[in-house]
Amino acid sequence: MNDTEYYKAIERCNKMHDLYLSTFGEHSLDRAIYCDPLDDSVDSINETTRKLANAIANNQPFEQMPEELWQEIIF
Repeated sequence: MNDTEYYKAIERCNKMHDLYLSTFGEHSLDRAIYCDPLDDSVDSINETTRKLANAIANNQPFEQMPEELWQEIIF
């Protein structure tokens, strides 16, 4: 993996993440699963960026899990 490509993907994803939060609210991703936390490949990061961008473009925030269910998940 090219480090430059990886860091650029992370930077793009972080910017889209911030835009998502400013669009849908500060806590709009608190209990949403929208990426694979175990896959930090450039392709996976770019897919996460696309998911965030599509949600914004379509004005469709990710569904948040109920608090009770979220508390049962082991990360």
